[in-house]
Amino acid sequence: MLDCSIMAIEVLGGTTTIISNPTFTLNRTLPKREVTGIAYGMFGIIVGLEYLEDIWNDIELGLDVVVNAIKLLIQCSLTFFYNWLECFLA
Repeated sequence: MLDCSIMAIEVLGGTTTIISNPTFTLNRTLPKREVTGIAYGMFGIIVGLEYLEDIWNDIELGLDVVVNAIKLLIQCSLTFFYNWLECFLA
């Protein structure tokens, strides 16, 4: 089950939206990762003063980049494996 809980934290700084991996950017004043339930695969979104449509477009663009990178990685891995297998069986 997907946990979509929301944690309010104080952010000092700009007014832009930030997406980050909270396991590496947690403030020292927050409870430890184990207490908050933050896992390594999660990410946090700090919503700034922007139009919602712009935020959604940026998220979609970022996810497209990740998906394309994973596809390329799989393609390169399969090509390497097939070439290795061909040499091994020759």
